[in-house]
Amino acid sequence: MVVVEKVLVVGGIMLVGYGVYAFTCRLRRRWHCVGGPEEKREELTEPLVTTEENQSTIKRQSTANSSAKRLKPSPSQASPQGIDKRPKDEEWIEPVTTTASGHGDMESNGLLPPADATAQSTNLQLEVISGPSAGVHISQQSKKGSGLTLTVGRILQNDLVLNDPEVSGKHALISWNSKISKWELVDMGSLNGTLVNYRSVAATHAPNAPIRQRGNPVGLVNGDIVTLGSTSQVLVRILSGKKSAHFAIASTPFGVGLAADPMTTRRGGKQLPMEDVNLAEWPLRGFQEFGVFCIFDGHGGAAAAEAASRLMPQKLSDILSDEEKRSRVINECDATEVLQEAFRETEEEIDGEYEGCTATVLLLWAEGRDYYAQCANVGDSACVFCIGDKHIPVTEDHRLTSFSERCRLLEMGKQLREGETRLCGMNIARALGDKFLKEQDDSFSSQPYVSEVLKLEPESRALAVMASDGLWDVMSSRRALNFAVEARDGKCATAEGRKVPPQSAEGIADMLVSKARALRTKDNTSVIVLDFGCNSKLNFRTL
Repeated sequence: MVVVEKVLVVGGIMLVGYGVYAFTCRLRRRWHCVGGPEEKREELTEPLVTTEENQSTIKRQSTANSSAKRLKPSPSQASPQGIDKRPKDEEWIEPVTTTASGHGDMESNGLLPPADATAQSTNLQLEVISGPSAGVHISQQSKKGSGLTLTVGRILQNDLVLNDPEVSGKHALISWNSKISKWELVDMGSLNGTLVNYRSVAATHAPNAPIRQRGNPVGLVNGDIVTLGSTSQVLVRILSGKKSAHFAIASTPFGVGLAADPMTTRRGGKQLPMEDVNLAEWPLRGFQEFGVFCIFDGHGGAAAAEAASRLMPQKLSDILSDEEKRSRVINECDATEVLQEAFRETEEEIDGEYEGCTATVLLLWAEGRDYYAQCANVGDSACVFCIGDKHIPVTEDHRLTSFSERCRLLEMGKQLREGETRLCGMNIARALGDKFLKEQDDSFSSQPYVSEVLKLEPESRALAVMASDGLWDVMSSRRALNFAVEARDGKCATAEGRKVPPQSAEGIADMLVSKARALRTKDNTSVIVLDFGCNSKLNFRTL
């Protein structure tokens, strides 16, 4: 009997202890959830929810918890190892994604680039194109915060030093304004003034004023010409992350558009390194009647393409500065010798043992209301024209699969096996650079193919598409050209049948790059579109 009583007493004590322990744990959890006494007071003073809000909340909760169809979770929300934990009686509704511009359907069909395609940093490049310091150039990458500055002047403490007696010690300041995402220039009170596109941006000073005032900030865009003093001119180039391009375009009577994308090896994969470099200058430095448009597709890196983009326009300008050669081009309507010489001199100065690039160079010159176009190329980038209803290619494919290139190699005595598509690992036999390969095998060449001259009359409404092989790998030249013409004329439509309005040259270039992306190209893609069907003069300085 005594033993039973002891057991009951011990059991009662244990039961009471367990109850106290459970109550303490519950209290601790409650205390932890509300974050202590101060947070508990805040919770108690929370404003009352009105009846309407309460009903709305209940409705939202009941909708979210119902067994009706729900939105499919994003990849980041998916359960581990791909296990589908939804109830069997549920179906996912694919979410509809649209952009702020309302072009979601056009983007999904590859007709427009993604909305965030332009949300990226920019690279500012300054190149002195005239004056005592011609040839000097610097670059600066923008970033999220303000504070990036470049100074231009005569003394050595400046970022861009101009050895010109008409340039002040500290002449101008260029800074990145992150609030408006623009590069801005300020005249620092220079003695001889600063011009942007031949308009003064210096402050007005009173005669014999003891203190010279700074000018107001002026936004810079791609292609601006900054003049300091009377002879020193600086070309401004502003390149976006996806546009590796050198553009200096003034007011033209034809449309100019550029688009580029490094692309990825697979959907959702890492971006490829961008090795395409594009160039457009109108007018060509020093010559109002000439212009040049180029695409350089690098291999082994972008160094050779970057070098070619700097050298080619300068070589063309130097050659055309010879009055006799320039007059021969205009009078005989033939720039073959000029293009061949420019390629030869560019090749000589490219220092690339193991790097090279393709080159497609379109030279334009004006005579009255007409334009003349002649193209030279090495490699597999291409240019094609639509004049009236004619499809006219002005480049030659230099891949080993090309019949004309195989014939050239056979004439040199180079025997190719049937089905052989590469030579020393290369699928092209003509390029700029690649000095090591050219020393090992004389089959490799930098001799360009030069097209016949095309006459572009206003009534022909000519249109040209230049592109690197990222586009041509997934679209034939005829299909790309037809697509471009239809986009210009407003004859394109989305998969849902909605009409796409007529596109400018830049819009067409964007659409072609988006089309290549939708067709799963696996190479860098760059496109330049020239639309000679424009009826009015438009400023295409920044693209």
